[in-house]
Amino acid sequence: MSWILARYGLVLSGWLALAATTLPAGLMPLRAVVTAAFLLVCPGAAALRLTHPTHHGHGLERLEFVVLSVAFSITIDTLVAEAFFFSHSISTMRAIGALAVLTSLMALYPVRDLWLHARAAAADGRRERRLGP
Repeated sequence: MSWILARYGLVLSGWLALAATTLPAGLMPLRAVVTAAFLLVCPGAAALRLTHPTHHGHGLERLEFVVLSVAFSITIDTLVAEAFFFSHSISTMRAIGALAVLTSLMALYPVRDLWLHARAAAADGRRERRLGP
């Protein structure tokens, strides 16, 4: 049940950050906190969800997950910003919008099917190597 909340929390976080960029200047601290939290954690957490779906979140594993999600988030944020910069179309709304879409797609991707297919392909590869000369 908690993985469902985390999954949809990742989806919602991007769209909340995008909505926060439209807040008036008087609410700048709220805008900064919501946007920074999304940019620092959520794209990386969604990417880690795809690459490590068996994360249990206990003790050191939780700390490892947080550190890796911050590192992945900064990397993904940088790549998206550079893409918009080099295309001469950079803006806050576009960058956060693209990251919200990317995070939503990664969070909603059916991970269980992905890993079941990967295990089946690995098993087929091992079986073919045994049958060969």
